[in-house]
Amino acid sequence: EMDAALTLKSQQLAFFAQDELVSIIPNRHMHILHFLNGDFGPFAPDEEVDVPLWLALQMKKNRQCKIKAPEWLNVEYLKTVEAEEIARSAAVASSGSAPPAENRLPFYWMEIATAFLDDAASDLINPAEIRRLIESIWMNKTSRMRKNIITVAQTPVPIASIDFSGEGLGAMEINTILPLFVETMNQLRHLEEDAAPPVRSAPSRRQGGGAGRTK
Repeated sequence: EMDAALTLKSQQLAFFAQDELVSIIPNRHMHILHFLNGDFGPFAPDEEVDVPLWLALQMKKNRQCKIKAPEWLNVEYLKTVEAEEIARSAAVASSGSAPPAENRLPFYWMEIATAFLDDAASDLINPAEIRRLIESIWMNKTSRMRKNIITVAQTPVPIASIDFSGEGLGAMEINTILPLFVETMNQLRHLEEDAAPPVRSAPSRRQGGGAGRTK
């Protein structure tokens, strides 16, 4: 029940990612398209224009354009990210910590990459290698985060000192590890409460100096 309440389905995250802008190269003239979330176009052959990912994929399906892959969605850049993630995982395994990620990916990197690989692979260079790199990066990032959370649970550190900001987490990673993280934080909070010294109540003042006064 907790998992269902805290996490979103992968289809929901993919839906949110569809509003990210990408560049397309149209192959025909088209007027401006009007939608609730904005106007896009006009379109002319071989002239790049930015549109939401969902529109780019629909136009691709209709053979009206090619989609330009984001600058990070290529083998060279992803190999750099993969090498860094492998090194950071090794650092966590040996010393328990890793330096902040340098080669960042966008928040919806997994969703965008999956959309390209599933519906626009022909617009990617070496999509098979890109898929392998995406899977490798994903496995390294999520595995390391799970280990980090377990380490936190086994280490007597204040909850307020826990910081994962250097990980550069994306939507899908957060969604995957959130139930484990929340459960771990709840257990740590209970442990901190159990370890806290009991609060002593102040002694009440006795009224009067004895059982009573005699005249």
